[in-house]
Amino acid sequence: MGLDGWRVMDATVRYIGSEHFTIADAKRGDIGNTAEQYARAFFEQMPFHSITVAPYMGEDSVKPFLKTEGKWAIVLGLTSNAGAADFELQKLAGTDRFLYEEVMEKTAGWGSPNNLMFVVGATQAAQFANIRKITPEHFYLVPGVGAQGGSLRDISQIAMIKDAGLLVNASRAIQYASSGPDFLLKKQPKWREITRPKCRRICPPQEGESLNFGRLFNVLLILKFDTNGSPHGPVYQPGLFSVR
Repeated sequence: MGLDGWRVMDATVRYIGSEHFTIADAKRGDIGNTAEQYARAFFEQMPFHSITVAPYMGEDSVKPFLKTEGKWAIVLGLTSNAGAADFELQKLAGTDRFLYEEVMEKTAGWGSPNNLMFVVGATQAAQFANIRKITPEHFYLVPGVGAQGGSLRDISQIAMIKDAGLLVNASRAIQYASSGPDFLLKKQPKWREITRPKCRRICPPQEGESLNFGRLFNVLLILKFDTNGSPHGPVYQPGLFSVR
């Protein structure tokens, strides 16, 4: 969509409002002065609460996203795609340690659980117990539930902490619930199919429950970016998460 896509994104995040936690799934990662401008674009020019960040250019590419009060950097930790095996799941020479472990442990020291989260794919359930040892207090953005086959039950049993610690994203399974005029009728049953039978303590809130950041999240906006850096895709509405 090019420039039109940026205009739509800006209008959409402003329409949603600050009471909903918004994520720009932009996966930015560049040298420090460029990262500073990206941070300004998403946190000042556009009122996003958080942005996904790639850490492989080092500290100066991540730190600019950690400077703004009340904003979050969501750093790629162990992703849900098959390509995670190419680098993230490679062992460091002479050790029994995966590259992603080194990256997550080092990155966690650049911020705190109050301004830094990690992306950890639901398809990596075998690694979640180890990841929680490395970052015991951080929240995780968890893609891969639904279309990619990740299990919400498995992840919640392994990785939940007292404040939940998980933001679970289901995109395609809901987005493509139907291509017809009955989409609104089919997306809600699909969402409940993904969450309700599998969750223990993370469930859609009951009527009358109030929004309490840190205990209840409404992840309303996760916008994807194409290879040219232009936003595309619809607004995803995975639903409300509360801790019980």
